[in-house]
Amino acid sequence: MRKLTETHDFLVFDAIARTGSLSAAAEQLGMSLSAVSRRLQHIEGRLDLRLVNRTTRTLSLTTEGEEFSRRAASVLDSVHHADEMSDADTCTGTIRLTASVAFAQRQLAPRLAQFQALHPKVSFELITTDRLIDLVENKLDLAIRQSYRGGADMIARRIAGDGEIYCASPEYVSRHGAPSAPSDLSSHRALCVGNPPPRVWPLNRDDKHIDVPITPTVTSTDGEVVHTVALKGGGVVLKSAWDVIDDIRSGKLVRVLPDWWGRPKALRALLPMRKHQPERVRIFLDWLQVELRSAQATNADLGIFPPDD
Repeated sequence: MRKLTETHDFLVFDAIARTGSLSAAAEQLGMSLSAVSRRLQHIEGRLDLRLVNRTTRTLSLTTEGEEFSRRAASVLDSVHHADEMSDADTCTGTIRLTASVAFAQRQLAPRLAQFQALHPKVSFELITTDRLIDLVENKLDLAIRQSYRGGADMIARRIAGDGEIYCASPEYVSRHGAPSAPSDLSSHRALCVGNPPPRVWPLNRDDKHIDVPITPTVTSTDGEVVHTVALKGGGVVLKSAWDVIDDIRSGKLVRVLPDWWGRPKALRALLPMRKHQPERVRIFLDWLQVELRSAQATNADLGIFPPDD
């Protein structure tokens, strides 16, 4: 197998792999479809390998194509890193990240403009989902996740504390009372996230752990749905501290069972394992960590973050 030495070959194949289409790759690169097709033939001929399977409607990578795609991405990452190092302003380009819907709406979106005021050459592409998605497959620079530590192919960086707390609206508490012990949750209206929904709620205090049986009255795959139901007096909900800071501060929600916590959590940034992390990503994470830890300290009086955070 002969070697490729032209960066343009890697650029073309990376575009084909990312878009899954010769025509989409051509449009992205500003090339004609025939030029992209010829370039792919040149690459396959040069390597003496079949890299893609093509039909009239679909295009998929072969095993060798998958491997070459990873190598192409690595080469382009190194080239991009070299370009950044030679640029007087290294904080440029697009940051592609993912976060949960609630965290993106409440904590990221209000802060992005602040960062861009400091670094106007940076743009963001934000994918909001409560699912864990593959960063490499989706060409993402990072994910902001609560509690998930990532796999062996991820770099996990703790950027702030977090805690799961039980809360309800003052209206609900006035009608049904507040649970005074963990076992009381079994008789309360439980608002839950999941499909299937949980049948127990975890409670932790110091070294003690309890699982309390519950009967959900409202469940959803979207945490924002049960959050809204809780605000309207629909029951007790288990939420991340970052999701309810403003509601606790304003009195729209109150914490119940304040001596107990849900599952242990922390706020982490997950990054793909690669040799060179873009400088803009490092700068953004450093800035976001300072921002969030400052917010955590400012809201320490609410008692919604575990004391060891």
